[in-house]
Amino acid sequence: MTNGNQTSYSGDISAQFNHSFSQDHNLFATAQYTISESKYDEITHKAEGFPNSRMNTIIYARQYALDSTPTGYFGINRNLGLLLTTGYSYKDRYMFDATIRGSASSVFGTNNRWGTFWSAGIAWNLHHEEWLKSATWIQQFKLRGSLGSSGNQNYTTNRSLAVYNYYNDKYYNGFTGATLSNMENPYLGWEQKMDYNIGLDF
Repeated sequence: MTNGNQTSYSGDISAQFNHSFSQDHNLFATAQYTISESKYDEITHKAEGFPNSRMNTIIYARQYALDSTPTGYFGINRNLGLLLTTGYSYKDRYMFDATIRGSASSVFGTNNRWGTFWSAGIAWNLHHEEWLKSATWIQQFKLRGSLGSSGNQNYTTNRSLAVYNYYNDKYYNGFTGATLSNMENPYLGWEQKMDYNIGLDF
């Protein structure tokens, strides 16, 4: 029998700015603040001796499974993020955008919770150039490229902590025995990589 709960909370605040001037220039910017929390827990009991397949809840079991003990896990994951995006275009022909984001997560070590990521991109709408406007058979002809960094936090919530396994059948001077299963790592941080992209939309 397994019982568990999971709750999640999240919220964000953002502000946007967009302005066109001289009919040729367009500028936009976005700032965003995000925060989230996720909690989960689960407990499992093993039982045996059920009368039949229809009486399968734990209250009908004859006893707990032989040599079994309750198992379970729990965790809390908190995240905080700050994002700034800006972009510029000239006559809808030449375009540029850039993004920078700072993110912190509780799954990382106490000395390395924050990660900074960025990206930048450019594009050229050739179909808006005077020397291509006469080609009515071309609906879109865009060259674009971008590069930037990204990261992930694909870790369990206790990967940066010292974790012990306790044994109910092993004792030392009357105390429950334990072994260290994960070393503490206060410098555990974001996995990061660089991404590159070049494209042609035609």
